[in-house]
Amino acid sequence: ILAISNLGKIQEEKLSAYVGKFPCVIITPDDNAIILGGSEERRRLLDSTLCQLNPVYTEQLMLYNRILQQRNATLKQFAQSGQINHDWLDAIDAQLIPLNLKIHWERKTFIEDFQPLVAQLFGHISGETETANVVYESSLNKYSPEDLLRQTKERDLMLQRTSRGIHTDDLDLLLNGYPVRKVGSQGQQKSFLVSLKMAQYLLLRNRKNLSPILLLDDIFDKFDENRVAKVFDL
Repeated sequence: ILAISNLGKIQEEKLSAYVGKFPCVIITPDDNAIILGGSEERRRLLDSTLCQLNPVYTEQLMLYNRILQQRNATLKQFAQSGQINHDWLDAIDAQLIPLNLKIHWERKTFIEDFQPLVAQLFGHISGETETANVVYESSLNKYSPEDLLRQTKERDLMLQRTSRGIHTDDLDLLLNGYPVRKVGSQGQQKSFLVSLKMAQYLLLRNRKNLSPILLLDDIFDKFDENRVAKVFDL
């Protein structure tokens, strides 16, 4: 029972403060969008894991998104007024640059640990007959955020939105070296999805020293008997 005096304090807490306190991994049929959908679905998987692991990452991501919205609104304002304030735009870019660097580094480091787990789990489910690979695709793998914003400035002014940055990152999900969404059967795609989610579970458990809540919805659909048995082993 909570004292009345504590209720106000609880209400004042930021929602982000609770992210990761009760780690959770869920597998549902809708998660097939991670395999077949757009890049935002795979970024959501990436961010949902990192936010549960690192509250600082959560704050950085939220701040980046706020500044990104401000930059996009500014670009639209320039187009509507027909006047461009380059100093104003440079000031916004100066706020985005360090956040791009920090978030990119966190994601890149995470994938270095995540990829081997996915490969190991997928190998188990497939009976070691197929290989899975997760490759982190980001513009910042090749360019600094300063160079990226400078290169795309004219394009962004024309499009009225920020066309490059960590908000366009993606994960290449490869089955035997080829995109699983193109070459994988339904069973192979489902195996890849389960491997991604179980790798997420293991990383959360190992780093937080706490077993996450694991929720499974219709997990064995699209699996033959052999793959069902392998998942049961896990």
